[in-house]
Amino acid sequence: MSRRNQIADADLDVTTQRTVAFDGFRPLARHMVRLHRLDGSAVEQERYLFEIGHVVAIIPYDPVRNKLVLLRQFRL
Repeated sequence: MSRRNQIADADLDVTTQRTVAFDGFRPLARHMVRLHRLDGSAVEQERYLFEIGHVVAIIPYDPVRNKLVLLRQFRL
């Protein structure tokens, strides 16, 4: 089986822990996400989410450069 198929067929094991980082005009939740890899190791990531309703937005962040990655999206 190829590595790609092995990854696609693997069960996803994710553990999350949610705390409220800010509870003002727009609530901001802090999520600690633990992803379990195929080799048995795990990686923990920190994510912040504005919980506004049926809206999705992603703010890419480069921790090595300590910079936000801004994208411009063309809309018709």
